[in-house]
Amino acid sequence: MSSQAAPQPTWEDCLETLRNGSQDLAEGELVIHPTYSLYQGINAIELFDPRMDAGMTTGTPIKSPKDALEHGYKMSGFSATEHQDIMDQLLALFIMWEQGTPLAQSIFTCVFAQDTNLLSDSPALQLFVKQLLKLVAMTRNVVVEGNVVEEEDFVKDTHNFDLCTQETPAQLNEAVSAAIATATTEFGEGAAAPIASRLRLLSHLLSMLANFTKPNGVSKALHQAAQARKMLQTIAPSVTAAPPLMDAGPSSPFISYINTHVLTPGPLRDLTFPTRQEAQQYLDNELQLLQANMKLCSCKSLSDLVCFFEDFAKQGAGILTRSIVHLLLTNTDGLWVGKVDPYTAIKDDIDSFCKAPVLKASLPPDVNAKMMEFLNHGVAVFSDYFRFMCTNSGRQHRYLAKYFYKLNHLEVLAKEVDVAFAGQDKPKENHLLSIWSVKLACRVSVVYVLQFLDLELYSSSELLMYFWYLQHLLRWQSSMFSNAFDALKRDHDAISAAPPMAAATGGKGAGKKGKKSKAKSKSKAKSVPPSPSDDWHLSDVINGFSQGCVKFLAAQIACGRYSRYSSELTTEEIVFSHRFGAFAHLNTPQPGYYRLFTEAMDALGQSDKGQLLQEAAKWFELAVNSATTLRANDTTLVTPERLDAWIKIGKSNLLTCTLDGRGAFGAFQDKPIKLDFSADSWFPKLIANPK
Repeated sequence: MSSQAAPQPTWEDCLETLRNGSQDLAEGELVIHPTYSLYQGINAIELFDPRMDAGMTTGTPIKSPKDALEHGYKMSGFSATEHQDIMDQLLALFIMWEQGTPLAQSIFTCVFAQDTNLLSDSPALQLFVKQLLKLVAMTRNVVVEGNVVEEEDFVKDTHNFDLCTQETPAQLNEAVSAAIATATTEFGEGAAAPIASRLRLLSHLLSMLANFTKPNGVSKALHQAAQARKMLQTIAPSVTAAPPLMDAGPSSPFISYINTHVLTPGPLRDLTFPTRQEAQQYLDNELQLLQANMKLCSCKSLSDLVCFFEDFAKQGAGILTRSIVHLLLTNTDGLWVGKVDPYTAIKDDIDSFCKAPVLKASLPPDVNAKMMEFLNHGVAVFSDYFRFMCTNSGRQHRYLAKYFYKLNHLEVLAKEVDVAFAGQDKPKENHLLSIWSVKLACRVSVVYVLQFLDLELYSSSELLMYFWYLQHLLRWQSSMFSNAFDALKRDHDAISAAPPMAAATGGKGAGKKGKKSKAKSKSKAKSVPPSPSDDWHLSDVINGFSQGCVKFLAAQIACGRYSRYSSELTTEEIVFSHRFGAFAHLNTPQPGYYRLFTEAMDALGQSDKGQLLQEAAKWFELAVNSATTLRANDTTLVTPERLDAWIKIGKSNLLTCTLDGRGAFGAFQDKPIKLDFSADSWFPKLIANPK
């Protein structure tokens, strides 16, 4: 064995070499060793993160209320103004938590939230903190049970902090009067009034949540929500615009880094602190939405529920409102909203749509088994749809993209029932469950495409493909409405042609009682002729605008004032396939493939500009007429204000097409046309003479 010592490594500072070398690198270039891979990168220690980099000096000696006490943080002797500031800051942190920030980075950055005993000399502030912690616990329970959020939207982890588990909401509310009396004695009635309002606000919020989770407690909950909104109005003048109290030194109980040691290693969420005014505005908006959307409890049919949730999905409600709404839908065993039987609701909806005979017939065991499988899947389909409408807007679109295979399976089951009941022949007349299922698939498909417009997930050059795909779907939907309308007319004609049913009850020898019964039965046998439904008229409105926009844009392509999608990074076909790829899960309506789109555009490209504008004007006129009909019908499908906006936009577009066809915009031929969505997110106002 050699007696020589092993050579010792020599360390040299290479920082200057790296700096010099980096100057020769272009933006985006990276120098790595050949053996360095993504695996090593993922497993590398993240420097300058105190939770992973053991060699980093954090400079954060305060990790608990005890540390804060030892460092001289103020724990008592707060003035009335300081009471208000701390309460308002805590309420802002509560809203911050609702919007997705972990408790450890929001409410529990307050030393007092971690140990309310520190406030034994400030009973009003101590009670407020306890109320807020109980509100956190109750909100968390509602959100978990509501089951409409993902981890990215809401962090459920409490990090084992105590959420005032020892006291009930009733006990906390009972203590409010005593706390207000103490504050009045200490600060005087005028200075204590803002403190009292904030305590009463949390008292109303606790009572509201407690009642929402009770059977038949909605009316009481709404009363408490109204009282909470009144308290917010009372509080508003005393809310200051001061900056957050975070990390203001020993005079402030808010320390942003106090819980760093309990957070999961990894990138920290960027924190955006809402101002106190923003937090109170957010809370008031949530309470207002809660009040407005308790009309859910008056829904009596499947159609009512579908219309409610499709409208609710667009309102941008916060996490608490969305959770409560979904909880009210599902909280009663087997029933929607506590009173609507899902199976009966689906059957009633099919009956009102197309009078499918299979619903009223006595079915053989094999057909009945298929029918139950169809209904079971139908209930699951609608339950999922309602849940999707309660998620946040971005996730609604993602969920719906994965939802079409369920709709396709519903159609498959419907077709199996139709074939077993009516046979293979004459599917247009006899396969009515399939017609209803395809109508549903068309409706959800239209909602999916319209969400692109609601969420502004488009560039101007993509609008042509969106409107083309809409009119492609609406042709299928209109066909389903037409088939169902024919079925309703056949049913009406059969009832009208049937002999009076009273003959059996009032025979030849029947006296006055028999005659009366006969007259009564004759009146029962009368059937009102069917008329097109509001759903059909709404479909015509959307179709009219879509067809009109396609024809108008095609006319503008011909004169160079609009261009189809073009990019150096991708192709129109790739974008088209990405936008509408979800429809590949459906058999009916058949997917609108890119080939069909290009063929349609090529055909329109061969048409005369004047002819295209004339056709566009006719489609806009149809949209206006259908919207006017809906307005006259007092429909509940669309608000009167939105119908008025559609009528105004449609008339403007009709005039634009007419004038453009007459060459009125010749002076603007070198400028691109403008599509203005300021009045409505679905239908643009066409501007051929942009300023």
